[in-house]
Amino acid sequence: QMLASGSYDTTIRVWNPATGKEERSLSGHTEWVTSVCFSPDGQMLASGSDDKTVRLWNPSTGEEKSSLTGHTSSVTSVCFSPDGKSLASGSRDRTVRLWNPLSGEEKSTLTGSKFCWCAGHIATADGAAIRVYQMDGKLVAYLVAPSAVSSIACSGERISAGCETGEQVHLRADFLTLEC
Repeated sequence: QMLASGSYDTTIRVWNPATGKEERSLSGHTEWVTSVCFSPDGQMLASGSDDKTVRLWNPSTGEEKSSLTGHTSSVTSVCFSPDGKSLASGSRDRTVRLWNPLSGEEKSTLTGSKFCWCAGHIATADGAAIRVYQMDGKLVAYLVAPSAVSSIACSGERISAGCETGEQVHLRADFLTLEC
């Protein structure tokens, strides 16, 4: 088992959680590392940075596999899909990009800055808008929350969003029913 942390000093550190010891330090980003995520099988590590890139690493060796470019502002979040076949990156440029983590190819660009994976879909939020997309980038639902969405999460087939004014919004599995 491994644990990873991103740092203001532009590095990623891989730790052994059983011993608390640092196993290796990964270098390549030129600005603050804002997000890290292991692939579901643990064989790949993704990182996002203020340098506008997403990088893919072999966490066991520390080797950088690829650098993914396309965002025009800081990358604030990265996360693999549950099956590991896609990687999403969210940015301050108000886009969520879907990547093939094996080839590094960009699969699609979605509207939003926050995202979560849900039941074979990806949900994004930007302002008060919540969009749900199929894995191929096709928009399947568009809903407007009562106020700007500050966070979005998924549990099973239910999407929950927290709004800046304190409301909680929940979407059912059909992605068309909004409950406040």
